[in-house]
Amino acid sequence: MEATLKNFDYQIVTLFDGAIALALYAEQRTKIAAVQADLIMPVMDRTAMIRALKHMNPKVKILVATGGGTVNRSSLRELGVTHFISKTYTSERILRELQEVLAGEAAALKTQPRLSST
Repeated sequence: MEATLKNFDYQIVTLFDGAIALALYAEQRTKIAAVQADLIMPVMDRTAMIRALKHMNPKVKILVATGGGTVNRSSLRELGVTHFISKTYTSERILRELQEVLAGEAAALKTQPRLSST
């Protein structure tokens, strides 16, 4: 995913730890257009990270990547998550989802957002 996004001129920061991702977001949130949250992260799980991000910025755009496990989308929707992408996804799909997230079209297109924490 990272190589694809860089090829399309997105600036990417990949972090594997939710707590570090939060610290970076707190410092640089004006420079971060969207956050991609993965299923499992050490130190802080995805749901806790999303709650903390929403506390810092209720309008943060989040894209949740889901793997083979069960994901409670309704509980994530309650937190304001509007976009989900299932692994494994194509380059075309991640680019399309990211464009929707950045355009803010989620509420209109789905029932219900660029920091990568994968």
